[in-house]
Amino acid sequence: MATPAPKEGPSILSASILGDLLENSRKLRNDTKLPDIPSIQLGLGEIERRAKNLQGGDPSRSVDARAHYLLQAAGVNSEQALKELESVDFSFEDTTARATVRDTQVDTDIDGFLRNRKEQSISKAIEEGIKRTTLEFESYLLNNLNIDWDDQRKKIYEHFGLTKPSDGAQNAPLGQSSFGASAAARAGQSTFGRSRFTQASLGSLVLGVQPKVGNQTWAFEDTVKENQGAPMEQMYNRQVHYAKAVQKLNDARTDLTTPKLIESFADVTKLSSDLITTQLNDAWKMLHSIIGETGDANGPRERQFAKAYLKSDYNGQDALTLRQRIETGARGFLESSFYTMVEETVARFPDDAKVGGIPDPEFKVKGYINVKLGQARDKLREFTFESINDWPGWAVVFYLLRCGRVSEAASYVQKHADQFAKLEKNFVHYITAYASSPDRRLQRNLLDRLHAEWNQRIKFRAEGMDPYKHACYKIIGRCELQKRVLPDVLPTAEDWMWLQLVLTRESTAGDEPAPEVYTNADLRKAIVGFGGSHFGLANSNFILYFQMLLMAGLFENAIQYLYSFLYADAVHFAIALSYYGLLRVADETGANHTNLLTYTKSKSKHEDQEARINFARLVGHYTQDFRKTNSEEAVDYLSLICLNSDVGGSVGEQQLKLCHEALRELVLETRDFARLLGDVRSDGSRERGTIQKRLKVLKLANEDEFLHTITHQAAAQADDDGRTSDAILLYHLGEDYDTVVSLVNRNLSDSLAAGETDDNWIGSNPTIALNAQGQPLNQSISLTSVEDPAQLAKNINEVYSRNASIYGKVSKQNWEACGVLIRIDEAKKLYRANKFEECLQRIESLDVIPLIRDGDIGAIRRRAQNFSTLQETVSRTVPQLLVMSVNCTNKMLTILKNASFQDAAKEYKIKELSGKGRSALIYADAPRCLQPDDFHGVEQPRQLQRL
Repeated sequence: MATPAPKEGPSILSASILGDLLENSRKLRNDTKLPDIPSIQLGLGEIERRAKNLQGGDPSRSVDARAHYLLQAAGVNSEQALKELESVDFSFEDTTARATVRDTQVDTDIDGFLRNRKEQSISKAIEEGIKRTTLEFESYLLNNLNIDWDDQRKKIYEHFGLTKPSDGAQNAPLGQSSFGASAAARAGQSTFGRSRFTQASLGSLVLGVQPKVGNQTWAFEDTVKENQGAPMEQMYNRQVHYAKAVQKLNDARTDLTTPKLIESFADVTKLSSDLITTQLNDAWKMLHSIIGETGDANGPRERQFAKAYLKSDYNGQDALTLRQRIETGARGFLESSFYTMVEETVARFPDDAKVGGIPDPEFKVKGYINVKLGQARDKLREFTFESINDWPGWAVVFYLLRCGRVSEAASYVQKHADQFAKLEKNFVHYITAYASSPDRRLQRNLLDRLHAEWNQRIKFRAEGMDPYKHACYKIIGRCELQKRVLPDVLPTAEDWMWLQLVLTRESTAGDEPAPEVYTNADLRKAIVGFGGSHFGLANSNFILYFQMLLMAGLFENAIQYLYSFLYADAVHFAIALSYYGLLRVADETGANHTNLLTYTKSKSKHEDQEARINFARLVGHYTQDFRKTNSEEAVDYLSLICLNSDVGGSVGEQQLKLCHEALRELVLETRDFARLLGDVRSDGSRERGTIQKRLKVLKLANEDEFLHTITHQAAAQADDDGRTSDAILLYHLGEDYDTVVSLVNRNLSDSLAAGETDDNWIGSNPTIALNAQGQPLNQSISLTSVEDPAQLAKNINEVYSRNASIYGKVSKQNWEACGVLIRIDEAKKLYRANKFEECLQRIESLDVIPLIRDGDIGAIRRRAQNFSTLQETVSRTVPQLLVMSVNCTNKMLTILKNASFQDAAKEYKIKELSGKGRSALIYADAPRCLQPDDFHGVEQPRQLQRL
């Protein structure tokens, strides 16, 4: 018999038993050889749930009382053990609890584990879905809000002229826009919006929108817009004043007067004093010097130089004279600019200049030399200056030549001839002959002697030799033309350009030896060889290169180059050049329409190619900035395309057609018909539109046909878009009066059928100015300025009826229908004013529907058979007339029946009204007359509803 265990108390026994159970469970796990089945590690949530289930027990299990007695016999106090179990804290915390669970809790309840994992996966998926949906919604909301705000901001900027353009979106800075942005048309459409013209039309080809470049709205493929060289506000101001100058130009052309075009454009660049604007102003001055604009009858006129510039004969006298004019003008500008700089330097440093009184050019140059020698003494220390009367004589001569004061230079040498003769005995003869020659040529004997002296003593420049002496010989004798630089005395780009223009000489073949030939063609090759890459935005040298291109006569290249930086200024330089005939325009036949600059093979042996500017597209693109907000200014710009209509061959005809096509598209896009094409006052008189005011500059052979074509195309577009008032005005301007009345009838019929005419219709009572007698001032009121269809019909009817020539062009059917519809509208207004008897009388007088007293069914049905003969616009109003007729009879019958008096007249009236109401009902129910759908949207009386 086994010895009973000692009784140590319930708690000790319980702990012992629980410990044994734990140990046995571990052994059981170790003894189980199932390596493929991993142990299940429960999460804290699952362990807590199971612990609570254990604590609460399973109510489905039945309690066996024998277990209690069995445990009691074994010495286990079950009640005490239960209390201890209840006192156990099952809330595991952080790392310690997790480690304990991993070490002690081993579970093989796979179903429970999978169920728990499934619940966790579902919860996690739902949570992730909510987060993802939230993020997507926030992103969508943010993006759409941004787009909306961007659109609104663009509209506001465009309205106030703070951005350019862009129908498409282009929140471009004002540096490239002016009066509000225009909409960029889609590919395959014309620049001027939804046009009836196909892409093959000339207007679409020239004025089509280009793809965006960076944040720019549009650009030619061969010009990439750089960072604009002017602030937004400054560029905006320039464009505003440029537009005013263009308007003045067209005013002068219309009045057949000579404008000061370049001067007005130059004044625009005086609005600010920054470096770029100052350089632009210098460019205008230089162009002014080349053209010699005076603004009077003695100065150059419109297209003055077109014949000489556009001729293919490079060696012709006209072309030769024009090139000499360009060289002389450009050189004169550089010389006058340098002389101005000399004067400013002397004025700025009077103590260093030491020039008293009112000095002449010689003393101003001497003062400049004093300042220059004082400031650059260290740099000039290596040179020895030959002295003339205690002055560096060669320097005085050189700077007088640089200032363009050739006569003063010759006078200075002659005045000191003895001293110059000690240095170079023949120089006085050279400079005297040079100053007296109109084209700065030396006689052959003098030139040969000068070249001999050059080659013997001056060419190789001994160490310390006076650099100004070397420069004077080179300039006067055009020595050693293969080396055309004088860095010691001409260090700047402007100085270099001046030297090239001094050395350049136009001559026919064989006039000069080959070593002495240096023409404008050679200068052009040298400048093009430099390329724009040597000049950048950092120091604003791009304007300098533009000036160099202009001075060399490379006008087309200059426009394309400047367009990349300051496109608004480039457009107006192109306008000025084109006005005077100094710009070649591209041939649209097979041309690359996406490029601003194109080339054609030159017929001259001196030039391989001729550059041509796509002028029509250049101007057309520029109007995108403001044509929607100011269509009149767009007309002024587009009319300039006609400047090149005098070019020979097909090119001139193309330019004329392109101008007219662009104006048509402008009308269709802006829909500003009254302002562009004119308007009609309520007294029937016409008011001229902007295009008609510019007919002289549009060079139209048949202006009536042109306006007729524009108005009909625009009218059809307006009618398709539902802008009836615009269509009516345009057809009237096109003198298609029958179509006008037809549209008026249709418009009024639609409104009557829809029940939209009313005394309170917006626009039905337009504000009309009155004179002292209270009569309307018809001269200021447009025929189509009202929105009420009935009032519009009355205006047309009144004006046309007073004019026999118009009245005769309107078909009788349309004219009668117009009168009927106006009276129907009057009847409807009586009906709404509760004047039922008057309304019924008006309807009966129309004789559109039968209102027969005795209600003769045969007569009514015969009228129904003739329903199809009614004019369509009138027949559409029949449902309204029937409804008003029945309601009027009902209202009047009710009043009569409720009246207290009784007499024969009352009975007669009741019978009459009943017959008229019955007639309307029978007519509505008659075959071939009305269908239920005809009453759609019309409030019917019960009698008609039963039908």
